[in-house]
Amino acid sequence: MFWNKKKSENCEKKNTLIRALDKIMMGIVIGGAIGSVIGMAVAPKKGKETRELLKKKIMERNARDIGESHGGEMRQIPHEEMQSEIKKA
Repeated sequence: MFWNKKKSENCEKKNTLIRALDKIMMGIVIGGAIGSVIGMAVAPKKGKETRELLKKKIMERNARDIGESHGGEMRQIPHEEMQSEIKKA
């Protein structure tokens, strides 16, 4: 009798834990969905425009950083070198 009672308690604890994990996972899924919808609704620009803006900012930053690393003097950067710097970022 004692063995069955202990086994039953362990099963109940497992079931309680599984239910808690199910609720947490559902919360994560629902929260992610709601966050995605809100993010798309309040985004100031379209995705393509945002990507182009980010690319432009990265290129400006890389050009500035490369210029600073050469004693503050700006130099003409070959296209291939700029492309390799963009790929690193």
